[in-house]
Amino acid sequence: MTRTPSEIADTAAEAIRELNHRTLVGDAFAYPSQVYDTVGGVNDLLASLPQALEQLRSHLARMAATGNVKADDGDTDGRLAGADLALTDTAAALGQAHAAIARAHGALSLLSWTGPTTEGREG
Repeated sequence: MTRTPSEIADTAAEAIRELNHRTLVGDAFAYPSQVYDTVGGVNDLLASLPQALEQLRSHLARMAATGNVKADDGDTDGRLAGADLALTDTAAALGQAHAAIARAHGALSLLSWTGPTTEGREG
């Protein structure tokens, strides 16, 4: 079964909500390497999002070029331009966020756990 783009985006958002809930409690991580791995996943997410936004912009521009897109308030050109600019700004901000989290990921790469290990800890 092929999922729609909006279904995929909803699934990604739900996964982040789940991550937020799981990391809310103190036992989410036993070792720095687990934080490193999780930050690595968020790093990958932030690296991929600008491409998704650019592709959304491209699809919207193609639809607009057909002349078959209209805004309910009558300001179609303004709405299209506003969406395009906001998507561009978001991609740029995500690029900055990606650079920052990549630095965090790098800093975490040399951390290790030196305390006692307990059952249930994987590291």
